[in-house]
Amino acid sequence: MTTLNPLRKYCDKKCQGLAERNPRNYEPKRKRLPRQGPSSFEQIWDSARRRNYDGYITLIVKTPDGKRVQRREHRVIWERAIGIELPEHWIIHHRNGQRSDNRLENLLPMPVGDHVSFHLDISKLVGLSRRSYKKEAQLILERCLSRIIKHYPDAARFYDPISSN
Repeated sequence: MTTLNPLRKYCDKKCQGLAERNPRNYEPKRKRLPRQGPSSFEQIWDSARRRNYDGYITLIVKTPDGKRVQRREHRVIWERAIGIELPEHWIIHHRNGQRSDNRLENLLPMPVGDHVSFHLDISKLVGLSRRSYKKEAQLILERCLSRIIKHYPDAARFYDPISSN
């Protein structure tokens, strides 16, 4: 077995094990910049804007204390437009399914559980015509939003700016 340079660092034991078992094909993962500091609507834009491996646009933003952190663009746009930080365990759903389309009217905040159930319901629409699919998908979305507002009454303010679509 090939021995590796003892000065080489790994992010964890799993990466070290992968490198030791197959050193030729091992490429260490780049470390992600952690989310730190105050919410993104208080942060200053920086010039770094990239599409990540999932298809989402990421930004490198500066916190007021000068640290650089990586944030997804759709979260930053929504938080700046609404003026509050997204609650914990909530995500931003892209209405048209395009992860790089970060127009405010395309962004819809949802709790993680409701987002999963929404996509499970949508996945059952396979085989419908395009017109029927759009109609059924809109009904599923409306049911999902009414359920969210019923369980989270404070969340109604999240949908006011975009409810006209």
